[in-house]
Parts: sequence; C-alpha cells; structure tokens
Amino acid sequence: MNRAIQLAVAVAAALAASPAWAATPPRDLAELRAAAERGDRDAEYKLGMVLGDGPQADPKAAFYWLRRAAEHGEVGAWLPLGMAYGSGNGVSLDRIEAYKWFDLYDRLAPKTAAFAEPRGYAVEDRAAMTRRMTPAQVAEARAREEAWLREWDVRAAAANKR
Repeated sequence: MNRAIQLAVAVAAALAASPAWAATPPRDLAELRAAAERGDRDAEYKLGMVLGDGPQADPKAAFYWLRRAAEHGEVGAWLPLGMAYGSGNGVSLDRIEAYKWFDLYDRLAPKTAAFAEPRGYAVEDRAAMTRRMTPAQVAEARAREEAWLREWDVRAAAANKR
C-alpha cells in the first residue's frame, strides 16, 4: 500500500472517531465551501481534505484550505499540511515548514488511539525531513514552531475574550 493511501486510511479512521466529524451532517461541496469561507475551521479542514484527492482534486486549493484550518487551530490539518510542504504538492517544497507541522502534530495532537497511526506518520516524516536538513534548518524549523505557538496562544486568548 503506498504512503498516500496509508495516510488517507489513517486520516479517515481519525475523522470517523472524531466527535466533530460525527456530529457534522454530510454537506455537498458548495455547502462545505460556504462554511469554510465563513471561517468554520472544521469545514476548512474537510474542504482541504476533499480537494486533496479524488475527481475534484486541486492541490493548490487543498493546500490553501488546509493552511487556513491549521492557522485556525485545526490540529487534524497539521499532518496533511506538513505532507504538502514536504512533497511540494500544492505548494513549493519547504522542508523547514514540513518539519514544523510534523513536529506540532506529534507534540499537540490528542494522545488517543484514533491519532496514534497518523502520529506515527508525523514522527516518520519528521525524521525523514531531518535527514535532508542541516542542523541550522532544523533549528530554524523549531524557532518557527515556537513563534507560531506563541502567536496561536495570543490569538486563542483574544478569541476567548470576545
């Protein structure tokens, strides 16, 4: 089984176990896009996943929506976003950004059985990125990760004050 199929199976299993996915009734693509455009991070993530594969595949659009979901704190988007950066699918190849998103997923994704297999992919892919990076690039990836976490904490705190 190739890596993309393995990831798709793992992500599908994690989604099926996710209360947010289970509680969301199926939507057609137009409804999903409308919700994503309103800033619904769950819809942004789902739209990115839908556009990442199948007959409606659009890697650049998939990357756009996954990036938005990740920036809005959707942990599930971090792994496919790292994969996009690591493969250059829908975005320019960027090992530093790939490492950052793989490491964030490994560190912060829920420690549940549903996330165990995808976490394994994040760990493996981060290790593969590390082998292709200089120590300075790894340090840069960690610095970007810490900066993102600080910014995310500030945004989360501001959103909670509303």
